[in-house]
Amino acid sequence: MALLDVQNLRTFFRIQAGIVRAVDGISFSLEAGENLGLVGESGCGKTTTAKSILRLLPSNGFIPEGRIFFKGVDLIPLSKESMRKVRWRDISMISQSAMNALDPVYKVGDQIVEAIRTHETISRSKALTRVEELFSLVGIEHRRMFDYPHQFSGGMRQRAIIAMSLALNPSLILADEPTTALDVIVQDQILRRICELQQKFNASMILITHDISVVAETCHRAAVMYAGKITEMGKISAILKVPYHPYTMGLKNAFPSILGEKFDLISIPGFPASLTDPPQGCRFHPRCPFSVDICRKNEPPFIQIDPDHFAACHRAKEADELRKYAAMKETWGNGDKAS
Repeated sequence: MALLDVQNLRTFFRIQAGIVRAVDGISFSLEAGENLGLVGESGCGKTTTAKSILRLLPSNGFIPEGRIFFKGVDLIPLSKESMRKVRWRDISMISQSAMNALDPVYKVGDQIVEAIRTHETISRSKALTRVEELFSLVGIEHRRMFDYPHQFSGGMRQRAIIAMSLALNPSLILADEPTTALDVIVQDQILRRICELQQKFNASMILITHDISVVAETCHRAAVMYAGKITEMGKISAILKVPYHPYTMGLKNAFPSILGEKFDLISIPGFPASLTDPPQGCRFHPRCPFSVDICRKNEPPFIQIDPDHFAACHRAKEADELRKYAAMKETWGNGDKAS
């Protein structure tokens, strides 16, 4: 049985302009000890997926359809109190811009102690001892737990949030852009530390990012999202080497590498699809250089390519040929359709 099994999840938001279909029918699973990367442009539904798993949606958000099984239990019908017990203890989250998530008027160590004592019957002294151990694990001197957030650098605050996310030995970590606003050296240190600690505690992780290179370095599998849907999913090596969806091919063009021949990065033209009024058929078709009539009329099925590789594209069987055109700058820049 998978640790996490998301089935046909839909998460919508009510706004003045109508209904935002932020997540619109996605399915995936995660095994114990596995890392899954959720990749895509800003606004594609990655963070909403994580918040749906934790049931942390704002008041205008709702889940009209779908099931989220964690250790065999569907989280969606759980009461608020039952769900509160799951958070931090079983599923923790390193939120986007986590280094700004600490309360400025409380000492950092006290905030982690509070998280521990909320979920466990434990003395303050024992909780402080655990915080000291966690600080050591994330590379912060234990005396700094008596400092306030403003006395920490950005990287240290990020490490403190990671320590908090691990305080109760959760089975699943949701890491939402955990290295946003950090320089590349600190970013590498943070990612390495997360993976080391995850392995130490045998936790699974969903890494949410727009940076496919980060996923390549830290994850076993990747799910590529576009406009609220998963367009392609599989082992990260297959996603990067033999993509089957044009959107993934486009992302690969924008992924720099120090290996092989030098090449100019190619951007995907246009803008992400509207989530209040998504296009008919494949949601990527207005930006896709390979779209044909069926793409504009019918939504593509999510088909199995290999045992652990899936894609939602009407032209998936032509992927070998399409990849050749996708690597050419003129394919994306002149508006002509390759067919």
